[in-house]
Amino acid sequence: MEAPEERIQEPAFMEKIRADPKRYESTGTVMELPLFSDPDIRKAMGYKGKSFSRSIVHDLFWDNQEQMLVGSVYFNNGCEGPMGSVHGGALATSLDSCLGWTTVRALGLGHVTLNLNVNYRKFMKLGDFAKVECKVVKTDDRKVYLEGKLLAVDETTVHCECTAIFYRSTSNVFSFDQVRTTFGTESKMTKHDLMDKIWAIRKSRTPSKL
Repeated sequence: MEAPEERIQEPAFMEKIRADPKRYESTGTVMELPLFSDPDIRKAMGYKGKSFSRSIVHDLFWDNQEQMLVGSVYFNNGCEGPMGSVHGGALATSLDSCLGWTTVRALGLGHVTLNLNVNYRKFMKLGDFAKVECKVVKTDDRKVYLEGKLLAVDETTVHCECTAIFYRSTSNVFSFDQVRTTFGTESKMTKHDLMDKIWAIRKSRTPSKL
């Protein structure tokens, strides 16, 4: 997790999440999948640049009881839209990212967004935390249907909510356990071996078509 621009108090709902580690598992590239964040490995996987959402700070957890993604989102000053408020595009970017992590945690690696429909309910003040909640609603052949929302710290007021459809590629889906053992802290592969494996997979596979 990247530190916000100014040190501010973490919302109460995050204290509750951290207090129950059996129910809530930390989820994210830096915390759980450090090799996935390595620039050389990302280049081998086909990524061309760095994250474009550095102004959005996510601290995400998987709720094993409810089978959904929860956590906090903080929007730095680079996310300003209407005066003093978070830009709607930043809110949508955050939801899309969190929905992506929901598919990774629930179904594995290998999903991309087909459709994202966001409904904006209430302006969000720049510099505030939001609570994110995302879940898979259903799967249908190669499509995954999801719902998500950003709530105020009171956990009642809805800033925005969305529905989404993700495309599931059958040619390159890794289960979350495979993702964790390959890219996570428990991985037994060296960086060099992992890069060789990724290049071999990319050369051998046929690009997925929608």
